[in-house]
Amino acid sequence: MVITVNDMLTTILCLFLFCFPFLCSARDSITWNSSISDFQEGKLVSAGKRFELGFFTPNGDLSGRRYVGIWYYRSNPRTVVWVANRDKPLGNSNGVVAIAEDGNAKVLDRNNKSYWSTDPLRNSSYTNRILKLQDSGNLVLTDRTNNTVIWQSFDDPTDTFLPGMKMDTNMVLTSWKSSGDPGLGHFTFQQDQDVPNQYIIRKEGSTIYWQSRVSGDFIYSSDYERLPAIFSEVFASTNPDMRLVMDHLGKIKYYLLVNRTTDWSLSDKDPWELQWWEPRNRCSVYNACGNFGSCNSRTRKLCKCLPGFEPNSPNKWNSGDFSDGCKRVSISTICGENGRRDSFLSLKMMKVGKAKDFFHVRNESICAKDCLRDCNCQAYSYDENVQRRNDKQGKCRIWGDLGNLSENFTGGRELSVRVPASYIESKKRTCETCGINTIPYPLSTGRNCGDPLYYRFDCNKENGSLSFMTPKANYSVTRINPETLTFAIQVQDAFNCSAGKILQFKHLLPFNMSSGCNESSNSTSDPFFEDILIKEIEIRWDPPLEPICSSLADCTDWEHTTCNVREDGHSKCHCNGPYRWDPANVNCTSVFGPSGPGEGSSQEKDKKPSYLIFVGIIATIIAILCVTCFVFYLKTRRVANRQDNRGRIALYMYDTEKRVKDLIDSAEFKEDDKKGIDLPLKKVDEDGGSRHESCFLFTSFYYFILWFP
Repeated sequence: MVITVNDMLTTILCLFLFCFPFLCSARDSITWNSSISDFQEGKLVSAGKRFELGFFTPNGDLSGRRYVGIWYYRSNPRTVVWVANRDKPLGNSNGVVAIAEDGNAKVLDRNNKSYWSTDPLRNSSYTNRILKLQDSGNLVLTDRTNNTVIWQSFDDPTDTFLPGMKMDTNMVLTSWKSSGDPGLGHFTFQQDQDVPNQYIIRKEGSTIYWQSRVSGDFIYSSDYERLPAIFSEVFASTNPDMRLVMDHLGKIKYYLLVNRTTDWSLSDKDPWELQWWEPRNRCSVYNACGNFGSCNSRTRKLCKCLPGFEPNSPNKWNSGDFSDGCKRVSISTICGENGRRDSFLSLKMMKVGKAKDFFHVRNESICAKDCLRDCNCQAYSYDENVQRRNDKQGKCRIWGDLGNLSENFTGGRELSVRVPASYIESKKRTCETCGINTIPYPLSTGRNCGDPLYYRFDCNKENGSLSFMTPKANYSVTRINPETLTFAIQVQDAFNCSAGKILQFKHLLPFNMSSGCNESSNSTSDPFFEDILIKEIEIRWDPPLEPICSSLADCTDWEHTTCNVREDGHSKCHCNGPYRWDPANVNCTSVFGPSGPGEGSSQEKDKKPSYLIFVGIIATIIAILCVTCFVFYLKTRRVANRQDNRGRIALYMYDTEKRVKDLIDSAEFKEDDKKGIDLPLKKVDEDGGSRHESCFLFTSFYYFILWFP
């Protein structure tokens, strides 16, 4: 068959007339025999021009990756509410959106490779299917034969919840990876599977990052009811000018469109206004400081352990990772003698996670006793129920591990934390705790504790806050470090850290400013955290002198001391005997060191310092040499004495024998007299030297043992 020029013109004209309606007006749907392509800049636009669907590259993405998404019509910058191929982008502009032969809506490239699919159950009636973008922002695949919805984007959301969607336990919003990458991110938002009207943000799939109503009914806040109101009232409407977004930084945000125009590029003002978001600050993050750690977003260091507790992982804690929380210090163990030695530390204006249990009792005393009987009870709170005054019943809540703690929380309530009674007993050397602030000696919050020279602190019993008093103003104390003898105060926003104002802290002996005015924020780079710019000054206190006293009773808190009048005329707790005052340890220490009398543990007493062992060895060698020399001297002298004695004995015997002979020869003796003559002999004690040697050796060894025990 020969095709003439007229036939070709007729065909072109027919195609033009057929395509003209689509070229001159945007479509809101495609069928099995139509599609939209990226290289032709094809789009779907909802009938009321509220949303459009097409190919896009995210703002800030320089790689040229292409995604199929839905965004507000002509929004600038583009406000994307849904993405199809979020984890499988196309590398170029050859993509197509079409209804395939299996009845699915798909994103394909020119090689017919699939990058995304609705993937419903297979159905052979694909020719009757239509993919339509509605004014609600919902992309719907339907079967026109019976008007059945096969698939819709509202059941398969990405990071945005729009009016018309239904929030239930199956609905999950997943954040983008970053502002320029719509891939599956680190955070998800969904309704709690077990608790109605409670919502959870999870990080990396399992870790709870934020949770609504984390304190249950212990603390009431209108913000806790905001999400249920948003889902039940606002999003039940058909007004599309609002949205809820799970953003890539881990926050759920509610936006309202306040300035809608047909061409958003004509306005230099962001038409979206942020109405509400959570977590609002870093203390809103789920259990930000771990168990038994209290959070305060108004201080440079976010977390502090409760009094009587210490970090589980000191290195991680000091580096700013507080997730491991705190544990009781060894001297703060509880439940001794079935709790009879325990008491409670009262903390004001506290926020805490849900109680483990609750029940009704007649008064707070019964509530406290019930907690003491349970070794797993770490804290309690008692509320007198004004609605049940007739039967005098109140509500007693008890907690196991304490999590999600925040101090100075607006709307916070009193919490009684279990501690050993000895920990909170008031002593001369240590003031009572102030809120969650432990006051180390010599710092003083009153005239009856601490050192009077250090009485510049005030404890607000109503809210548990601690202040540093100066002649011009009082400043909030944010932290105290007894190891470095420093504490930090927070100055007001109006305080400009000028040299003149800082000078007031340089003449408050025994306090000295150890660092200048530091301005910093405890927040991350995220501007939506409501953390504030914090101005702090670090102050150091001088080590204290011996405690002032007026009687012996004032020195009972310091071992080895007696109240004596010193040279300056003041009575002080003077260290006794071989002890001297150690300002660093704030106690009397032995001049003999840890092995001195009364110092150290039994194991320490058994351990000799290395230098004493060395001295002992040298002394032993010298003693042995002395003994050896002395023994040699005794032996030499004994030999000389023996020779001298033998000479004398021989001479004596000779002289005696001669005299006897002369006497016998004389005529004066008779025969019977001669028989009875005995020669006298001198007995020599040859063992005397040995006895002296033994005595000397024993005596030397005895004194050596006494000298080196």
